[in-house]
Amino acid sequence: MTNEAAAPAVTAPAVAKDVEEIDSDIEFVSQPTFTVDMRDELKDEEVRPDDLDDTERLPKESEAWPQLFPPANTSAQLRHDAEKAAAVAMQAGDFTGAINVYTEAMRSGGSNPQMLCTRSALLLKMKRPCAAIRDCTAALKINNHMVKAYRLRGMAHRRLGHWKKAYRDLTEAQHLKFDPDTSDMHKLVAGKLGVTATGPKTREASPRKRSKVRESPPPRMSVPDPIIPELHFPAPVAAPEPPLEKGQAVLLVGLQRAPQLNGRRGVVEREDPRPASKGRWEVEIRLDGGALEVKSIKRENIQTLNKVDREACKAWAKAEKMHKEARDRREQQEAGHISRSISRGSLS
Repeated sequence: MTNEAAAPAVTAPAVAKDVEEIDSDIEFVSQPTFTVDMRDELKDEEVRPDDLDDTERLPKESEAWPQLFPPANTSAQLRHDAEKAAAVAMQAGDFTGAINVYTEAMRSGGSNPQMLCTRSALLLKMKRPCAAIRDCTAALKINNHMVKAYRLRGMAHRRLGHWKKAYRDLTEAQHLKFDPDTSDMHKLVAGKLGVTATGPKTREASPRKRSKVRESPPPRMSVPDPIIPELHFPAPVAAPEPPLEKGQAVLLVGLQRAPQLNGRRGVVEREDPRPASKGRWEVEIRLDGGALEVKSIKRENIQTLNKVDREACKAWAKAEKMHKEARDRREQQEAGHISRSISRGSLS
């Protein structure tokens, strides 16, 4: 038994020579249209002696950052669809797939500070602090009052050992909107700099009403990251992705050179038998108007459905039924056209 939802078997398997390969390599962009200057933001700070014992510290990653796109007023429906698709990927432990979902959503709908912050949180979860800082900086360039962007960027700077920048961002976030889950990290960062962590800005109390405040114990070195608000991450799946099966219902995600296919439904045909296409699978893709097309797709760009998600399975089955009806109508029209052509030929 598998956890993936079954789909109707393909009735007419395609010939291997007709299968078109779809690459997931990052395409080259001739002119960036939305950029942020990261030179000062990612400048290293002085390493302190006790930083060597910091088990929470991360190195700067070498992976390329996800693309940025020009800002736009993203529709609520697009954000909802992206959140739903990303949730499906996260339930399967596929955080890279969830990141790709938000990238593709912003490719089609424009950069949005909320989605940039969510992608930043996912990047930080994947131990990519530099990319997370870049996304937060981009979000603040669009909306410089984004509390979540300051908080996430401060958390990412803390993981890099950028204590001054972490204190700057966490202090700004706590001033704008105090979060008790961030308080311990804020105190830790302040302690590294020998200053006192301040809370939200309030009116100065009267001297006669001011009471003595008991001093807090010195912050501990190892403080777990607070839970990122509005995001609930499942535990990552350490096991390798299971092989696909013929007739399995899937969705295409994260395609860079063929973004128009992202979100398309498909049915697995077989593993690509060609030696040069190792790691690819032949998928019969559902196109508009009942059309079908078999393409060779990398496994990382194929997202399977989970039977536990009944809503997603019902939506897939409903769409499959509509696609089959459209395909039947098209075949009937083509058959009628052929019959009329034959009749005209016989009459002449």
